[in-house]
Amino acid sequence: MNNLQNIIEAAKKEIGTAETPNNMQKYGEAYGWNGVAWCVIFIWYLFHTNGLDDLFPKVAHCNQVEAYAKEKGRWITGNYKPGDLVIFDYNKDLERDHIELIIQTGAGYIRTIGGNVGDKVAEQNHFLENARIVGAYRPNYDSEDVTDINV
Repeated sequence: MNNLQNIIEAAKKEIGTAETPNNMQKYGEAYGWNGVAWCVIFIWYLFHTNGLDDLFPKVAHCNQVEAYAKEKGRWITGNYKPGDLVIFDYNKDLERDHIELIIQTGAGYIRTIGGNVGDKVAEQNHFLENARIVGAYRPNYDSEDVTDINV
């Protein structure tokens, strides 16, 4: 398997993993900062445990991921593909609220896996017209053409 497939498969294996009270979970424990909102920390965990620290920074906030993506020239605002890390701004207040890994795209929707979704790792669909997506970080998975990845 290639890096993108490894990340997607690792995320799928985590579906259903739940936090204990006060945001405590294994991802925060591995990160060294537990008991906080953990959607970004979950994404970091996927990359870290797959030996891909060079593709995702050790940060804990969506705004930091967006800044990193823009700095690296890897920020996109459309034509999402599997492997993209999509960022949401639910309140439209410029404070980024959530991040998830895209595992599938379709006509008008994306399918994602994210941490801290109802206090667990969950897979869900988002309809693009009302998802409040501000953009995504597209990691460079060995310069692979992610349109050819079979998820």
